[in-house]
Amino acid sequence: MSRDAWERRRVVATGLVGAAVSVAVAAVLVGTLVRSPSPALGTRYPGGIPTSLNGEPVYLGLGAVLHADATTNASPFLVGGWFGDGSGDISTGGLPGLGTPDPTLFRSGCGTAVGGDSPSGANSWPGPQGTMAWNGHSLPGGVGPSIVRVHTHDPLAAQCSSATRGSCEATLVVDDVLWTGDSLTAASPVSVIEAVNSLDGLPVQEKLPVPGGSLVIERHVFPTVRQQPCPPPWPTEVFDLHGDPRFGLLVVFPDVAARTSAQPLLDSTANECPTDPRIIRPATRVWVAEANVLVLVYGSDVAAATKAALSTATNPAGAQASVLGFPVASVDESYRVLADFLSARESGSLEKYPSFLPTVQPPASKNRAASSTGYDAYVADAKRRYAANALGFSIGPANMPAEVDVGAAAWDVLANEAVAGTARLFEVDHAGSTVPALRHETYVAYELKHPDVDSWALLLVAAEVWPPES
Repeated sequence: MSRDAWERRRVVATGLVGAAVSVAVAAVLVGTLVRSPSPALGTRYPGGIPTSLNGEPVYLGLGAVLHADATTNASPFLVGGWFGDGSGDISTGGLPGLGTPDPTLFRSGCGTAVGGDSPSGANSWPGPQGTMAWNGHSLPGGVGPSIVRVHTHDPLAAQCSSATRGSCEATLVVDDVLWTGDSLTAASPVSVIEAVNSLDGLPVQEKLPVPGGSLVIERHVFPTVRQQPCPPPWPTEVFDLHGDPRFGLLVVFPDVAARTSAQPLLDSTANECPTDPRIIRPATRVWVAEANVLVLVYGSDVAAATKAALSTATNPAGAQASVLGFPVASVDESYRVLADFLSARESGSLEKYPSFLPTVQPPASKNRAASSTGYDAYVADAKRRYAANALGFSIGPANMPAEVDVGAAAWDVLANEAVAGTARLFEVDHAGSTVPALRHETYVAYELKHPDVDSWALLLVAAEVWPPES
């Protein structure tokens, strides 16, 4: 498939995912849905979660977050996703990002909620608007695809302290577990979430010399769900892998037999399930097989590390971690790091991957210096982009930036931070946006002279200024 065709496909595929949603009505619009085998279940979000259950809408990801934000009472509604039921948190009752909540409301255990357009969303959107109190309910295995009935503004919130009452009122309290997966989400012996977690734990690290010792920087490999289903023999659960150009696809089959029969055919059908051709791959492609899982990687060293990581799901006692270094510095990762950030923002995965958050360079007329923007601002921006259908994206050609393109302040940032000759300027369009101000962004991606988190960084040069100035 040509690059132009892939870009057009991406615009079509992602432009409707999490499309404009009115938080005042019970409706979620999505694109590219898979028909459910059960009449009780609606069509599917990409990744397999039903869009409705017995005619009642199921909110997913940012749609769930926005709906929960808009609630003013304890009226129940349905949320779906790949959730953890919080069974491991009962001893403390606490969650990252929330501090220690009042035990009166959280005594039954907490788990993160309202991510969930893919298994990577199981921990998405932490904090007061994304916390779920499971209220004694549980899931098979403690984690998995599910639809639960929840409410906010629980009466027990009145017993919370004044400092945490707002968080308690915003917490999603589970009333009932209604669905926990079916044939379209099932996988064995390695479940989808086990496959995802094994790669998420794969150490990709580089040790850099610094005065007095060394500094370890690292990358996180993370999946986003395919927004268009891949045709047979590809299974339902196919994920794009991000975080490093040597990882391409995670493919989880229902069982080992399905993987074994399909594997010889996948290369011949690659154009029906393509990886992004604009990402520069530093080595030849290799399929790594483990039980019912396949991972497409690039390079024999990456294949060995991936095989070791996957073995944690099939043989935890005998698994041995294999640390993988970074790609050689000569690989141009400018497009890759931008595409990863935009994909992470689109899927709601930013909180786990802070190295993707770009430095913000507001327009010079605002007289604000370039500065890093906190995670809360990115959450707020993603919410408004979701509501405006402005998360789907297309990336224009790479260009060498000049000072006239980025302004004096950004030019100084690049002069001080970027490895000479590595900076690339990209225009990003969000063609489906219903808000004109959110239809276009300009970024510069560059290799860092002195990395402290990752070796590549982003600079947001032009977009609507956010967070709002006080």
